[in-house]
Amino acid sequence: MEFFSAPYPFDEISRKYPDEFKQRGKDIANFRPPGGESFADCSKRVMAEFERIVQNTTGHILITGHAGINRTIICHIMGIPLEKIFSFSQDYGCLNLIIYGTFGYRMKKLNQTYTGNSSLVFAP
Repeated sequence: MEFFSAPYPFDEISRKYPDEFKQRGKDIANFRPPGGESFADCSKRVMAEFERIVQNTTGHILITGHAGINRTIICHIMGIPLEKIFSFSQDYGCLNLIIYGTFGYRMKKLNQTYTGNSSLVFAP
């Protein structure tokens, strides 16, 4: 079953797979599409690697990811339950800036987008 693996609009997915789509809506964090992973599974996998990268790297780190990966990291950093994973935006090409120190993690920028007239300037 292709369910969410193909680039279909949500209205088409809901028509083709109404039962699965309802299940997803009832438990967004733990719903596992056929052949896929739940956001809970994804979060465990991603956060283990994220922590490994942070603990074994000095200096700045750039991680690029799609919205689902970004959202799981942001939920973890901000203490947002995975059930609220769509409570914030993640626009295409956005920037999320996370800082880390003795205080732990802190979001400095969330879903920041830039136009041709904007500049990317980072201050510690």
